[in-house]
Amino acid sequence: MRPSELQHKRILFACFDWGLGHVARSISLIRQLEEQGNNVLFAGSKEQISVIRSYGFQGKIVDLEGANLRFKGDG
Repeated sequence: MRPSELQHKRILFACFDWGLGHVARSISLIRQLEEQGNNVLFAGSKEQISVIRSYGFQGKIVDLEGANLRFKGDG
């Protein structure tokens, strides 16, 4: 299913917490979903919530701390 096909749904939207780039790149998609009449609930860390609010998100927000993943090696 494509995002453009979602209308009048309840959507929980969450991003990886590996920095704030995932949230920043999701802003246009979240706006599109809202404009299509969807009820978007955003779940994220305190930092992600700060970013999403700075872009004017007015929907419901849930505090969701990340998994704190660690990788071996140089990345």
